[in-house]
Amino acid sequence: MKKGKNCCLLSAENITRAASITLITALYLYIGCPIRYLTGCSCPGCGITRAMCSILRFDFSGAWYYNPAIFAIPVFAILLYIYRKDTKKTAILFVSLCLTLLIVYIWRLSTNNASDIVYIHPKKGVIYRIINVLEEKWIWQQQK
Repeated sequence: MKKGKNCCLLSAENITRAASITLITALYLYIGCPIRYLTGCSCPGCGITRAMCSILRFDFSGAWYYNPAIFAIPVFAILLYIYRKDTKKTAILFVSLCLTLLIVYIWRLSTNNASDIVYIHPKKGVIYRIINVLEEKWIWQQQK
């Protein structure tokens, strides 16, 4: 076994790392998606985790419901692996994946497909509520 400052499991770096992971996990379990929590709007990748869980259970219709783009991701992953040394093709593939997610997102919003998963409700977001409280305080102070 190596001796030195890097082998200690209770080093400050490892404790900080473990605390960070614990905090992030606790926040995620409490608030769910941070983008949706802050803005009140789902992002183009919303539902990907649930879609992947559905695929692992062989529930392909459920995966399609949560996010149809999940079926394009393995194709992009394989192509990214094949062209990993070609930075230009990698960049094109990455942009194509982002566009695919965005197009599927717009389609889902426009067709009201999975409206309980994909929605835009800024008034439910924390940012809107904070601005609202600050605005009310400012108006109240102006009336004094």
